[in-house]
Amino acid sequence: MRLMWHVSRIVVVFILVTTGAFGSAPAPTPLLLSYEERAVMAYLLAGVGKSDDEKIAIAELLAKQLRESQSKATRQITISDFSHFPHYFQGNWPDSYSVASDIDLLEQRRLRAPISISGETLEVQSRILEFHAGRAGELIRRLGPTLSGIDTKIAAGGLAKFFLLTPRRDMVLRAFSEAEALMNEEFSKIQGIGEMIAKTDKLQGLSPEMKAFLSQIFKEYFTHMSPETKALVTVRLMGQDLNLDPMKKFEIMILSGGPQFQKLLQVVAREANLSPDLLEIFRRLESKAPPVPAMIVQDMIERERGTYDWMKYDLKPLGVGTMAQVHKGRIRTSQGPRDVVIRFLKPDIEKRVNEDHRILSAIAPKIDADPVLRAAGFPLLTPIVSDLTKTVREELSLRETIVRQIRGREVYTKKGFFGGSTYKNDLFISVPEIYDYDRASSLMVQDLVIGKKLDFVAEQYKEAIPDLKKVIVEELARMWVEELTFKSGFFHADMHQGNFMIEMHERGLRVNILDFGMGGTISREMQSQILLLGAGIEILKPSAILHALWSISDQTRNQITRPQLEARVKVLVRDMDQGRKPLMGVGGWATWAMENGLQFPYEFIGMNRGLAILDKLLQDSGSKFTMAALSRQAANAHAARVWTDLKASGEMSTRDILRLGWLAVTNSSPATIPYREVQPQPRTTPMSSLKCSRVLMPATGAL
Repeated sequence: MRLMWHVSRIVVVFILVTTGAFGSAPAPTPLLLSYEERAVMAYLLAGVGKSDDEKIAIAELLAKQLRESQSKATRQITISDFSHFPHYFQGNWPDSYSVASDIDLLEQRRLRAPISISGETLEVQSRILEFHAGRAGELIRRLGPTLSGIDTKIAAGGLAKFFLLTPRRDMVLRAFSEAEALMNEEFSKIQGIGEMIAKTDKLQGLSPEMKAFLSQIFKEYFTHMSPETKALVTVRLMGQDLNLDPMKKFEIMILSGGPQFQKLLQVVAREANLSPDLLEIFRRLESKAPPVPAMIVQDMIERERGTYDWMKYDLKPLGVGTMAQVHKGRIRTSQGPRDVVIRFLKPDIEKRVNEDHRILSAIAPKIDADPVLRAAGFPLLTPIVSDLTKTVREELSLRETIVRQIRGREVYTKKGFFGGSTYKNDLFISVPEIYDYDRASSLMVQDLVIGKKLDFVAEQYKEAIPDLKKVIVEELARMWVEELTFKSGFFHADMHQGNFMIEMHERGLRVNILDFGMGGTISREMQSQILLLGAGIEILKPSAILHALWSISDQTRNQITRPQLEARVKVLVRDMDQGRKPLMGVGGWATWAMENGLQFPYEFIGMNRGLAILDKLLQDSGSKFTMAALSRQAANAHAARVWTDLKASGEMSTRDILRLGWLAVTNSSPATIPYREVQPQPRTTPMSSLKCSRVLMPATGAL
């Protein structure tokens, strides 16, 4: 009977803590789970998807942990301010990349000793007592008549005590089942968050089709998460105030998403029409993702002592991204001590990439069938998913990232000139050096560079150097397009502000380019075909457009034959020439080709992502140039090369090339693109940004 009384108590408390925690009505005071309560829930959620025997084994581990914890002397903690209370009450949680990893870390360091928190002053002690009383009262209020016959003290503190006993097997399994059921119930509520946000002013600046897209993807994405990932999100939510504001809960959900999902939202984040708080959440995806815990980081670094002679390293990260994490350190080299940055891929990130591909592939057909999106001609999500996955998988190879950075250091290290309106000086562009490169290493160790983000520096010097941002972005873009189009073909595919830093010195300005996780090199043949595509678009010559698109594509994977594509190109060109369809640039044609069955290689997709990001940087900086205009400048500087390549294609006659030259002379405005303008269209819109996820470039195109 006593065992059954304890069992009844834990079932009541279990429902009380979880169902009450995720209720929709906000409480007047924060509602927090203690460290011990969260530990019990984590162990229970670690059983999701496991067999009954595995669940019993997990329960035995938990019971052992709790017995060890209870055997320790109670730790007395005195606080001078109530604001310190949540830190001690909730404890130092692992917050790793999975619930299984959380459990592993708890098993390594063991649960903490019991604590007793008191206040230094009567006022603080009164607040502590009010917190406990209010917490118990709120939980009881939420649970209602279910608490009949059980006193408040037991209800508030009995969760962990159940596992100190030896309960019946069926009751333990029931606890695991309740945990999973309540997790699923929470995720059924999460489905509505996207719709809720879409109905508020958070998306008021977006088009109806973009609102419909975001509402759908927020609703569907979290529903399709694996049970293990749902458990992780649930445990993270349990570390917050359980009366969490919907926007805060939304932020945790977004930061718990997979790499492709987050990169898709980063495209949206570059729009200016989101509400400030929603825009800030999306922008945090670039540098504020959940970090890998210090214990795991230390183990990863220490395993590499045979490769690197560590003098010291910081366990607090310098930055945390979707895929990777970086830390500051110091190593001994043959040239002496060097301050370095240590970069590594997050554990289990490949598993999340695969899961994200599964989720997005499952929900894309439903979103693509949305009547609002189809009526607006919204880009199809299904092919975008494939492209995003290809792009993200490129980042999974640390070795390839290192090779790209070594190459980037060779081609991007330059000394130029900063020619602003009020300030002139040398401009240095550099890439950090890689140290002790070992193919078997799980780390990437490079020079530590000091600097700040461009927006911060531009704001700091806005009076003295008002055009600082514009000049730097233009010089980066010129270098990028010159190297891509007429030199080695190398490109950095992700040059947003988080991936370069600015140093200001008396002797000049330095731009340090970072993170070569995405990038590559286009072939000499692809360079020629891109020039041909642009030229064909300029003079609306179907055969040149067809030849370039088909040559760039991966012909073994195309889902359309060349004759079929040729017929469609001719129809579209005729419609454009007669004014029935708007003119398109390279990006628009590439998107159209993909939607008609062409499959492009990663290099083309990655190149266009880089173009899109730099084009947006130019726009944000106030530059009068587009990437296409800078491409035109580069083409004019290499006129002989352009002539040779176009003639060699066999698709351009001497007359065609002379016509192109005449257009270049007469259309001399530096802000115009080298080929026909899209009619009429803002340079970047929410819809065109999502289209650029398809070929990862603006709809106006470039080159």
